Amino acid sequence: MTFSEIAAIVGVKTYPEAMEAYYDPQDKAPACDITLFEQLQKDYTMFGDYYDLVCEYAQKVNEDPVRSAWVKTAVAFCRAGDFAQAKSVPVPAFDGTLLTNMLPFYILAAQIPDSLAEYRRRGFREEELEDHYKVYRNSLAIVENHTGLPGTNSLYYGWDTHFIKAQIFEIGGLQYELRKLPQAAYYLKNKENGQVLPVMAAGTFHESGKQVLGSAGYTGEEGAFTCAFREDEENYYGYGCHDHVVAKTEEAFPKAQWEIALAPGEPCMGMHIPAGADISVAATNRSIELARALVKERYPEFTGRLVYCSSWLLDPGLTRLLGEESKISGFQRLYTRHPIKSSGMHVFGFVFPKNYGSFDKLPENTRLMRLLKQLYLGGGYNYAFAGVIF
Repeated sequence: MTFSEIAAIVGVKTYPEAMEAYYDPQDKAPACDITLFEQLQKDYTMFGDYYDLVCEYAQKVNEDPVRSAWVKTAVAFCRAGDFAQAKSVPVPAFDGTLLTNMLPFYILAAQIPDSLAEYRRRGFREEELEDHYKVYRNSLAIVENHTGLPGTNSLYYGWDTHFIKAQIFEIGGLQYELRKLPQAAYYLKNKENGQVLPVMAAGTFHESGKQVLGSAGYTGEEGAFTCAFREDEENYYGYGCHDHVVAKTEEAFPKAQWEIALAPGEPCMGMHIPAGADISVAATNRSIELARALVKERYPEFTGRLVYCSSWLLDPGLTRLLGEESKISGFQRLYTRHPIKSSGMHVFGFVFPKNYGSFDKLPENTRLMRLLKQLYLGGGYNYAFAGVIF
């Protein structure tokens, strides 16, 4: 059987061509080491209440030569490469069966000892790894909450791969991912006054400049414009984002006055905000200070020190709802921001339950909930924005 036939059977239409080099048709060994899972559960309660299910479906994978071959090939491919290579393994679409839902989980689970060893090699102490022990069972639980069945979808396969490759850590209540700045914007800095301005490098925007075309409520194509960034000997040219709105016409930024502070593809620390994190200005600044020191000590090869974030929490509309004195508003002001394409529904699964009946039935347990509920009942949306802390 060819590897492409195996991929088709497990529900994968396309995959990195390089994966085929890691397929060994003569290898008949089972893919899942159930003894390893037993040890991880004993030592770290790694799988929590999902342990029995993990072992049950591991055995089903082992009894299936095709799915066993897929998992073994994917594991070998992941181990041979970096984070980007590991994340590129495709995840089959859920088909309503636990066997398909759980299949990507075993690619991750086989690499957990590698992950722990790499964190320890970099100097992480056991108490610092305790939150990592919960990652995989938490992902199974979130997917179950969202879909009705536990498993690993493409979103959480990518998220968990950060931990598999030891590319993420938590400190001061916030999480930091070692990443590269997305292709959306350059950040230019004024040499005279220190102002930092996002200048869009890509994307088609609604005629208002307020949102990327196709975002919730911004689907009309008339007047839409496409951004690009260029330069010559004297100027940078692009579409600046002023007060969170993108200019409709190209602007010139003289090189005598402006310099590139951060460009797409450059390394940076990507901030993630766990539920319940303290995002007050003081706590956030302290966390960033600790994160930069940790990266310098434990990831000396990584040069990114600026902090990037994309989140529903960065929507300027929240300041209009909550007021300038709110903790969320203070957190937002730390960032230089620009709009990104947004479904407008990111608060569902964070503030509100992922599965809700209708807007009028949304809970009102906090002031934020009450105000967001009124926003959605009135036909509005909360949008994701992206930004950098300089």
